[in-house]
Amino acid sequence: MEDTVTLLTAAPGFPGVPRPLWLVMLGSFPTGLAWYGYYKFCVEEELLEMELEAGKEPQGFGGYGFLGSSACLLLLGPISYIFDIPGGTNNSLLGVIFLYYTQFLLYDRVNKLYEEEENYNSTEVNVKNTSSKDKPLQAWWCLPIFFPFSLIVGMRQVHFLANYLYRKRGVLSSIPPDPVADFFPFIKIKSLTWQDLVLTPSLWCSILSDVENIDTKLLPEPVQEFLNTGK
Repeated sequence: MEDTVTLLTAAPGFPGVPRPLWLVMLGSFPTGLAWYGYYKFCVEEELLEMELEAGKEPQGFGGYGFLGSSACLLLLGPISYIFDIPGGTNNSLLGVIFLYYTQFLLYDRVNKLYEEEENYNSTEVNVKNTSSKDKPLQAWWCLPIFFPFSLIVGMRQVHFLANYLYRKRGVLSSIPPDPVADFFPFIKIKSLTWQDLVLTPSLWCSILSDVENIDTKLLPEPVQEFLNTGK
């Protein structure tokens, strides 16, 4: 229990503090996602520090830049309403757009960390033949119109970033298991497309691990064509 509390209250570190998915869910749900805001603050700070340390151009805004910009833009609506500024409460949409933009950047940054990691293939679960250039996250899934894929890619981001940070801290062969990712294999598979998720019941949950993949040849032709979209 003490270790859990320590992780939940840990300040941003360098290398970053691994925060597995089970921990993020434990902190987020009881607090109405308030703790997730702290999580986002921490990872933004840690990723910014990592980029600066590596001599890269920062992609994000850092924890303080993220929280400050988000708060100002979200408050723009109520302030506009109070002072009768054109746009009124609709101006808060700028804050929502900013949140999705930073989330897209976060997924892209995690992908780049894995692209630079030479041993990616040997350290992540992989159930199909994929190349070393496969990215763990489909960043465009972050858009709300793609729900539930927006939720799925969010969980995968937490999982893959935590595992990356474990390795940065020297934990290679003994990364602590994540019961959530173990029960839902689609979270930890090395690379995931929406077609993989739809056609592979064994990815849905560990209870279905022995269920064979859905044979697309048995599906109606329009469905087959739809499943080939983007391939």
